[in-house]
Amino acid sequence: MQSQTPQAPSQQPQVPYPPQNPQRQPQPQSQPITPNQPNSYFDGKVLQWIGWNLLGGLITAITLGICAPWAMCMIYRWEASHTVVEDKRLRFDGTGGQLFGKWIVWFLLTLVTIGIYGLWLPIKIRQWRYKHTFFSA
Repeated sequence: MQSQTPQAPSQQPQVPYPPQNPQRQPQPQSQPITPNQPNSYFDGKVLQWIGWNLLGGLITAITLGICAPWAMCMIYRWEASHTVVEDKRLRFDGTGGQLFGKWIVWFLLTLVTIGIYGLWLPIKIRQWRYKHTFFSA
């Protein structure tokens, strides 16, 4: 009988996990904000945001959607007043009446085109919103 001698386990090279890519370049570190650079931020609070959106939804529901433009303008005004871009606070000057007039035109265009114009409405609303958003003096 032959005696069995324990065999050494096969030696495999140790591969680091996860595998390292020698050609990968290190990512540049982002520059910290210094006092000389303009600062941008949003200083609204989550409970305020929830409150304004609930109020806007309630106004829209009670009036069966007729006052939705006024509710939207109320929310847009709150968002703009809490947004700072490059150390300049934003201001929204649109009114619900202005938006309501646009809504009537957009509604009629959507009816005439059998709903096709409705695909453009989200863009039209954004264009109107940003047309009425400015930096505060």
